Amino acid sequence: ALLMTATSNRLSPLKSPTANARGADA
Repeated sequence: ALLMTATSNRLSPLKSPTANARGADA
């Protein structure tokens, strides 16, 4: 999940990183 979260944050830093992190973890 860490890799997915990092990638998601890098691809869409403008979007809420917390939401992306939760989505990746979920």
